[in-house]
Amino acid sequence: MGYETLAFPAGMSSNGTLYQNRGLWYDGDRVRWHRGLIQPIGGWTPFPVATGVLDSVILDPTVEVARTLKSWQLNSGSSIYAIGTNFGLKVFNASSATVFDVTPTSFVPVSLTPAIFNGYGTGAYGREAYGTERTAMPDTPLTFNWSFRNWGENLLAAPRGNPSTLYEWAPTFTSPAVPVANAPVNFSCFHVTEQRIVMVGGDTTEPRKMVWSDSENNTVWAPAITNQAGSQILSGAGRVLDIVDFRDIMLIVTETDAHTCRYIGPPYIHGFDKIGDDCGAINGASIVSTDSFVVWPGIGSFFLFDGTVKRLECAVADKVLNALSGVNGGKTIGFVNPEWSEIWWLYQSNVPPQFPDSDDYDDVDSYVVWDYQEDHWYTGTLERSVGGGLPVTGGPFMVGFDGVCYQHEIAGTIPSDVGSSEVTLTSGPIELTKGDSTQYISAIQPDFIKDGEVTLHIIGQDRPNGPETRFGPYVVSYPSNTNQPVPCRARGHTVRLEVTGKSSTWSLGDLRLDFVPAGGKK
Repeated sequence: MGYETLAFPAGMSSNGTLYQNRGLWYDGDRVRWHRGLIQPIGGWTPFPVATGVLDSVILDPTVEVARTLKSWQLNSGSSIYAIGTNFGLKVFNASSATVFDVTPTSFVPVSLTPAIFNGYGTGAYGREAYGTERTAMPDTPLTFNWSFRNWGENLLAAPRGNPSTLYEWAPTFTSPAVPVANAPVNFSCFHVTEQRIVMVGGDTTEPRKMVWSDSENNTVWAPAITNQAGSQILSGAGRVLDIVDFRDIMLIVTETDAHTCRYIGPPYIHGFDKIGDDCGAINGASIVSTDSFVVWPGIGSFFLFDGTVKRLECAVADKVLNALSGVNGGKTIGFVNPEWSEIWWLYQSNVPPQFPDSDDYDDVDSYVVWDYQEDHWYTGTLERSVGGGLPVTGGPFMVGFDGVCYQHEIAGTIPSDVGSSEVTLTSGPIELTKGDSTQYISAIQPDFIKDGEVTLHIIGQDRPNGPETRFGPYVVSYPSNTNQPVPCRARGHTVRLEVTGKSSTWSLGDLRLDFVPAGGKK
C-alpha cells in the first residue's frame, strides 16, 4: 500500500488502557514537543560552570533537603538566589560567587518526616464531627518547605505551617535573617501585595484566617483607625495553602476551595469572594501563577483560574494524580519554564521507575509538564528536590538530593548526571489497516531537521493484551538518512513504536512507514 504518515498529536496520552491510546504517544522520558517536532529536553550542568562554588548547598543529604528557591536582582544589579532547606536559609551572590548561610539564629532544624497539620477547620467538608479539632490525617501530611517573597530588595521568608515565623533578610551578606517584629506566627503562607501590605493566611487555631499588616510597614499588625492592618476569616472549611498575584487581584487557594482578594481601601481594606468549591490544591508550593492564569493540582484533577475556576483536562492524569494527591503530595513543587511556555511539577511517583525493587526510596523522582501555549502534557523522571524557572539564570535552576545545584535547559548539552542522557518515547498501538489483516512493515522514512540519531524498535502484537514481538533495533540518523528510508522487517495486527536516543540537538517530525497488509491472523 506504500507509505503511511504517522501524524501523532503532540504530547503524551496515558489515560485508560494502552489500546485506548492507539495512534498517540503513550509514555516517554526527557522528551518534549515544540511546534510539532519531538526533541529532547535541554541538558543540565552544575551551576555555575565557571566557578563550581555551588557544588553543594547542604551538608548532610541524609537529613537535609532543599525545597524552596527564589531569585531576584539587587538595585546594584547583582543576582541573588535564595535556597530554603529544613535546616535553614542559604543565599548565593552570583556577583561574588559566594554562598552565605543566613539562617535565623532562632530557627530550629526540622525533620524530613512530614508533619500532620491539625486543628479546627482542616480537612475536607463533612469529615469528622462539626466543631471539633481534627484528628491526625495521614493522607494530608505537611512536608516542610518555605515561602519566599520580596520586600523591596530584601527577602521575606517563613516556613509553611507550624511552627512558622516571618523573617526578613537584608542583603548585607554579613547578618542572618531576623524575625519581623509583631508579625503573626504559626501561619500557613504569606504574601506581599502591590500596596506593600504583608498578608498571612491560616494558623493552628483558625486555618482560614487572613491577617495583614499596615501598608509600607511590616511591623504594624494591630488594627487601628490610623493604619490599614486588619483580618478576615474566609467562609468554608480547609486550611489556607497559598496567596498569589493574578493581574490586579490576589488568589487564595485552600485545601477545599478558592477565593479572590481585592484591595478596596479603608475602612475594610480588602474584599474577599469565594469563586470555587471542591477545587483545593494538594499543597501551597504546587500552585503556579503566571500573567495569564493560575494553575494547580488538586484531588482528582488539575485546576486553572483565568478569571473563573475550571478543571483542566490532563491527558496523563491517570499516571500522575494519584501520586500527586497521595501521602507524598506535600513534596510536589510547581514552577514556570517560560522559555518553553511550560508549567513543571516535580513530584514523587507511587512506584519510582528508577528503583522498582527498592523499599526505602522516598522522595521526588518524576516530573509532569503542561505546555500551556500548545496545550499538551508529558512526563518523565528526574531526581530533583526543588526547581524554579528563575529568570536570572537563563533557564530553570534545580537542586539535587546531594545538594548540587544545576542549571537546566542548556541546548545541545548532554546531562552531567551519569546515565541521565537517554531519551525514550513509546507510542500506543497503531492500526494501519482495519479488520484482521496483519501488517508487514519494510521501511521507515524519518523526518529530521537537526543533526542527531535515534534508535527505533517496532513492537508487533496480534491482538490487544496479547503477546508482543519486538523487532529492531533500526538506527535512524540525520544527515546520513536524509530522504533515505531505513529498511526494516516487522509484522503485527497492531504495532507500537519505541524511540530511544541521547540528549542532543536533534528534532524529529512525523515518521512514515512503508507497509503491506497481507494475510490474516495465523
